[in-house]
Amino acid sequence: MVSARSALTLLTSFSFVVACGPLEDPAPSEGGEEALDVDDVGKHESALTTNVGLAAVADTEVVKSSPNRTAGAQTTVRVRQSGSTRSLFRFDTADIQSAVQGKTLLRARLRVTLNTATSNMTTSGRNVDVHRMTAAWTETGASWSCANDTVPGNSTLNCATEDRWTMGTAPLPYAAPAAVTQLVANNYAGYVTFDVTADVSAILADPATNLGWLIKLQNESLSGSLVFRSHDLSDPPRLIIDVAGPCG
Repeated sequence: MVSARSALTLLTSFSFVVACGPLEDPAPSEGGEEALDVDDVGKHESALTTNVGLAAVADTEVVKSSPNRTAGAQTTVRVRQSGSTRSLFRFDTADIQSAVQGKTLLRARLRVTLNTATSNMTTSGRNVDVHRMTAAWTETGASWSCANDTVPGNSTLNCATEDRWTMGTAPLPYAAPAAVTQLVANNYAGYVTFDVTADVSAILADPATNLGWLIKLQNESLSGSLVFRSHDLSDPPRLIIDVAGPCG
């Protein structure tokens, strides 16, 4: 989360549509999400439909049991019952606008990659929620109690009054109820994908609403652990946007 990565990467799937026609979903992988070859970078101008994959520009985790701890330097971010740990992800506004400019938004998905298999989820799995953030935050300074701690890493609150927030009581810095819920199985490895089309539509209508997303266990009193790769690693968090546009 410290190193800079390209925020805008155009991706193609193994069954990318390269001719005019309706959107066709590629065959799903074992994890239920279409396989995307992150090394196959390109743009098919002749296609009516295009997949655009945007890498996250910021991600971190916040932990209730360590309310002043920042985690912007980590290469993984977690969602788990232990400590009430939640993950934050944000994507560049200009890149979202560029991906859809002159085209029609068909679908948008937040896709995060598990760094290790899920654990302690029970045989029935756990519901995982995505919430749209409603307050601005920084990757290096966000904690459970502050949107932008000015001295990150010392586990002490160094927070301007206007940057103080709480993840547990109103007013919450994220929209509730959740924008989308996904049931995630135990011992699952691969991608976890959430449909955030409505949120991206709102961002296109009002770019100021692009403050990122929060991922948490729906019930944080129940066991469960997910460890995601940050944008510093390969296969980073991505906002995958399907658009339709004119041929040629």
